[in-house]
Amino acid sequence: MLSSFTYRITLPIPEDPDNEVGLNFNNDLIITKPSSNPDIAKCIYFGDLLLSLDGVELREKGDYEAIITKLAGSSVEFTFQRINTTSPQVFPLHCLNAERQSRLNLSRGYLYFAVDIIQKEEANEIGLFVKHHQNRVIVTKIKPNTLTSDYLVGGDIILDVDGIRVSDKKVLCNLVIANLKRYGRCNLIIQRPNSVESENWSESAMIAFIDTSPSVKMLEDVQRIAGKIRKELILKKGVERDMKSILVKHGENKDYNEVSRVTFNDDKVIFDIASDASGGTLRKVKRSAKKMKRTRSKSRSYIKNRY
Repeated sequence: MLSSFTYRITLPIPEDPDNEVGLNFNNDLIITKPSSNPDIAKCIYFGDLLLSLDGVELREKGDYEAIITKLAGSSVEFTFQRINTTSPQVFPLHCLNAERQSRLNLSRGYLYFAVDIIQKEEANEIGLFVKHHQNRVIVTKIKPNTLTSDYLVGGDIILDVDGIRVSDKKVLCNLVIANLKRYGRCNLIIQRPNSVESENWSESAMIAFIDTSPSVKMLEDVQRIAGKIRKELILKKGVERDMKSILVKHGENKDYNEVSRVTFNDDKVIFDIASDASGGTLRKVKRSAKKMKRTRSKSRSYIKNRY
């Protein structure tokens, strides 16, 4: 259903260092914006990953800049990686609109794609188990023969639901169910691990017992109070306030007698409370399997048919 392939393209490198090649990518060398050169834009798409220049492997933007200056005035072979899909419901990121693309932070070591979840009469169960961990919503399990079973796998990270970024499993569940109920379909942007580091992170996130709560927006009353205090601080900025310290030496402050005094007693009293010198080995206490199962069940949510 989903795979990746490499392709090569030869581009001329300008002799003038002020003239750019026409590629826009982030620090991980992933194309983040179509080229202004129409000939290049026809071949290189948003989300493509630059792998090498003339056979020299690249890992970050600094590697690219160091090599490209040495190749000025010549033609260079660029090698890119792009995903390939076989399902009409799965498509690459360059098919999305520019506004939705601009909100994505793409990283090396992952495959990115979008998938349409379409309501069907014969199978309406979504079948998606998710949890949130470190501001990401992770798929922990997929129920067979459901709407998502052909497209998602455990370890996938859901970034976006119909243009709305998600970092909370409850927000994700509500969006998916509401859009399926209203429109009969929803579109998800998926970040799939494709390297040892990313796969290890997803595996550790899936087995973590406790969800790490995502960053949340402050309540309106808290924002109002914080804004009021901030304005007061701005108005008082630059105005020296009278502050008195209780930690002063005699003679440094004329109003010393009016300041509360702090004294330190040099006398020390030490008590030996207890000690364990028996040398015996402590007995290990096994965690209750029933309690462990209950803790694990709280760490993920299941999106089922509720419409």
